[in-house]
Amino acid sequence: MSDDVLADVIGYLEPRLTGCYVSDTAPAETAFDRHLPVVLIRDLPGGGEDIPWQAAAGPLTDVFAFDVDIYATTREQCRDLSRHIRGLLYAMTLDPEVNAKNITEVVGFSRRPDHNPRILRDGAEFELRRPM
Repeated sequence: MSDDVLADVIGYLEPRLTGCYVSDTAPAETAFDRHLPVVLIRDLPGGGEDIPWQAAAGPLTDVFAFDVDIYATTREQCRDLSRHIRGLLYAMTLDPEVNAKNITEVVGFSRRPDHNPRILRDGAEFELRRPM
């Protein structure tokens, strides 16, 4: 993983979510429907570092907080993608090419409001810890 953890998470998920638009920015408003399903991953405020009690050596892990939004046309598609994404994120910690110690699902996937009646939205929040 590079110093840009958001880009690394997107880069890990994108090739494994075939048929999905995966990014940290939404497709153009006029083309949004044509790109469904859409998976948006954004960094959240927070994160930080895990510092052990009385640690003289500094932090042990870097914590990166991020949000995952899924936009799809059916509830089943949202649910299938949420299960698949959760599994991929947990599997990411087992990949020797990825510098990730663990993933925590802080807020599980659930329905989120969307103002377009033809598009459904689910979302979750995660934290990724990686060794310093």
